[in-house]
Amino acid sequence: MASLGLSALLLIILEITICGTIIVFVPYTEIDWRAYMEEVSGFLAGELNYTNLRGGTGPLVYPAGFTYLYSALYFLTDSGTNILTAQVIFATIYVTTLFVVLALYATAASSKGQGSLPVWVPFLLAASKRVHSLYMLRMFNDTLAMLFLYIAVLMIVRRRWLTGCLTYSFAFSIKMNVALFSPALLLLLLANHSIPKVIFYIVAMGGLQLLLGLPFLLHAPVAYLTRAFELSRVFTYKWTVNFRFLDESTFQSKPMAVLLIILTLLSWGILSRRWWSKKGRFSEADTVALFFEFNVVAVAFSRTLHYQFYSWFFHQLPFLLWISLPNVPTPLRFVILGCIEYAFNKFPSTPLSSALLMGALGVIVTLLLVKAKAPFQVYQRTKEQ
Repeated sequence: MASLGLSALLLIILEITICGTIIVFVPYTEIDWRAYMEEVSGFLAGELNYTNLRGGTGPLVYPAGFTYLYSALYFLTDSGTNILTAQVIFATIYVTTLFVVLALYATAASSKGQGSLPVWVPFLLAASKRVHSLYMLRMFNDTLAMLFLYIAVLMIVRRRWLTGCLTYSFAFSIKMNVALFSPALLLLLLANHSIPKVIFYIVAMGGLQLLLGLPFLLHAPVAYLTRAFELSRVFTYKWTVNFRFLDESTFQSKPMAVLLIILTLLSWGILSRRWWSKKGRFSEADTVALFFEFNVVAVAFSRTLHYQFYSWFFHQLPFLLWISLPNVPTPLRFVILGCIEYAFNKFPSTPLSSALLMGALGVIVTLLLVKAKAPFQVYQRTKEQ
């Protein structure tokens, strides 16, 4: 694994250089940063009613962890006006996220054995123009949520269950997309602990949510719960990356939403049945794969994907294509990655870019669900002959 470690070191050095270059030479474009600062400025002024916390893009719709973290950023960046400082902070978040992700890759590759992950694969984690912009040029809260999510996964891989669960809960308090990993966490808890211990971890995670939200819950509980954990949000068609090939009425229809929920639950059920057979025998690679597979399935059936949502799963793609699906031909892997990257860099999205994205995600999900090894084994044997 020494060669993989060298690749990781070189990648970190490369990415520090790339981040610095972006900050210096690529113009900053305002998207949500100013709105974030406006939202938390009300909290810092003493407002505890979530109904009254608003920014230029609308009301504050994230849980308390977001409010606390962006309040800290408010102070560190001169009320949000020092963009350069903010960019440096988010470059640090980017590199730290990469470091944690690389630790997950290295741990999983070590678990699988020498040669399970080509040494050049980690460099694919530096290959996205859009992901770099989400951190250094947009400073979305999705990126912070994913940093804590990956730390949580690393803690659980290392069997630090309470730390992992609490870190997962904190990630959820920044943005609720982290809930897409929850079936994997529940399955791992049930597979490794007694029911009383599982209940303890669930209560601990819920307790942290209660503690974080306590100031708002004591002041205006209904406002906090309905704003911070809103589930009935209407998605805007113009921002969708994944369903541009549908007309707007179909995109916003209830049958469409119900269908996607059903497909997600069915897929999670199939994954759960397969993974449950390994109860008590999860390797480090299995643990990471479990989290990533449940998440990407949910992403594939999401009601909509906005550009910043790419950070929800980008760092997981090489893992899924090289470790979870080791028999997929490498040319197909690159086609999948290329289609996804193209779709998230096409603005505004088009029916073609959305179709390519859904096609690529569809291939990944299908292969994960059926574990279609036979065709690729035939492919490999034919190639060897």
